[in-house]
Amino acid sequence: MLAMLGGALGCQEKQVPDPNDPTDVPLAKRAAVLQLNIQRMSDAMNDRVVSGNITDQQRLDYISDEAQKLLAQGDPEHSTPQDAWIYANLYITCHEYAKAIPLLKKAIQYEASVGDDDRRVNDSLRLARSLAETGKTKEALDLVQSVIDSKPKDPGPVLPSVLLEITPVTEGKGHDPQLSHLLEEAIHEHLRMKVDPSTLAGKTFLFAKPHHIWNAWLKIESLDENSGHPDQAAAARERAKAMMQTLDSPPVQS
Repeated sequence: MLAMLGGALGCQEKQVPDPNDPTDVPLAKRAAVLQLNIQRMSDAMNDRVVSGNITDQQRLDYISDEAQKLLAQGDPEHSTPQDAWIYANLYITCHEYAKAIPLLKKAIQYEASVGDDDRRVNDSLRLARSLAETGKTKEALDLVQSVIDSKPKDPGPVLPSVLLEITPVTEGKGHDPQLSHLLEEAIHEHLRMKVDPSTLAGKTFLFAKPHHIWNAWLKIESLDENSGHPDQAAAARERAKAMMQTLDSPPVQS
């Protein structure tokens, strides 16, 4: 009898909310849970790529699908300025760049007002990419220039963003000379970056540094050639060789 009673009472117990389930979290705190979940998911998928279980394209497709599901569990239309960047990142992951733009603008305005330089730089670069993806090439490149001109405290994200995310979208859209100039300025921003070589993040940065710089120089040379400026391309090639020597690193293959 007692066992039956205990079982009945057990069935009436309320389920404990899952702090990792966005639907179990109040809307005001939901964005943080969404960010945690997408980050964990991304890390897990990266591990599967490294282990050879899936391709990088499969990783991107899976994360994009999951980001769509997470967005449905959130409330991006009523996001706070502090949380707007999280929803913007989810939209970018889903390739819905137009929806990311107003959220990033809201986030950047807030970040500038409170002096959050790291977030301002990262979100400004994401905004530039989103503008480029929606056909606003000149506006995107001008925004990158403004980020560089602001001399960010942590310039580490600038070159990878310009080289790997913005250049593929803006190249050949009528602004290649400006893009070439931005890439060279981004290289010099990369050289300003200081890291702790004893940390994993520092080691990763230092390992990738010569590759990013050399590939950026190759792209500058290509942009100058395609813009009808072979003399500028040749001069860029010489500057590249000289810089790689100062880095104690020979030119690397792209």
